[in-house]
Amino acid sequence: MGSPARRLPQRLDCVSDALACHLRRLRDYRPFATSGDTPAPYAYRGLPASCFALPWRAAPEKTTAAQFARASEELFDRIMQLTDNAGATDEHRVLNYLSMRYPAIYAKAAEAFAHDFSLTAVEVRPSPLSSTRKLDDVIFCYTNRNTDFTEKFFVRVDVTEEFPFLTTKLSPYYDR
Repeated sequence: MGSPARRLPQRLDCVSDALACHLRRLRDYRPFATSGDTPAPYAYRGLPASCFALPWRAAPEKTTAAQFARASEELFDRIMQLTDNAGATDEHRVLNYLSMRYPAIYAKAAEAFAHDFSLTAVEVRPSPLSSTRKLDDVIFCYTNRNTDFTEKFFVRVDVTEEFPFLTTKLSPYYDR
């Protein structure tokens, strides 16, 4: 009977393998590859684009499947590279939860890329609304390549317990 991961659909298995490979790479971190001064590549970069086009991540309107897969892969790469994300802190847990369980962030990234915006930052901040629960706001910043105009969107996630959960859907964010 194989391990539980082997019973997952093949595409989900690709992404879970990508995350596992990334976490293994952080555990066995070596700043440079053994041959020359070339940085060691992330293990998931060699995966086919189909691994990032999961069935529940349907491409938004006006976006092709290839554009969506490219946007999804870039967003996933960015999240995994943030502060050597090993899942050890609340910030990491929030980002890992969103990257694997909240498809709206991928749809927004594809939509932004289609309108000539680039993902310029992903920030995690404690929510000003948290009182008895630990809430974090994750802010996605997209900057237009032509005008330098920046749009920000955020989601709020509760990380009080062992398993994070969404408390506010993806919404526009306004600096205070």
